[in-house]
Amino acid sequence: MSRASPPSRAHAAQKRQVVVGCSRRPPPTFRIGDLIDACPGILRPTVNRALADLQRVGEIACLGRGRHAVWQKRYDQPPQAG
Repeated sequence: MSRASPPSRAHAAQKRQVVVGCSRRPPPTFRIGDLIDACPGILRPTVNRALADLQRVGEIACLGRGRHAVWQKRYDQPPQAG
């Protein structure tokens, strides 16, 4: 019985870019569940990694903790082209 091979790094990066694109659309605040709904087929861990990347560069900020945390776009830093 053969196993499915894990996705390549390029494929994973492409999925993160989809999440980043969705996070840059309105509204100015959102929850992780909103992104998951907007990006069908992309799993929560991928969404979490993309949000962590955006938070690291200062594009978004997390307001709260846990499953109901709200994320807010930071307008003092313009979105990066990508």
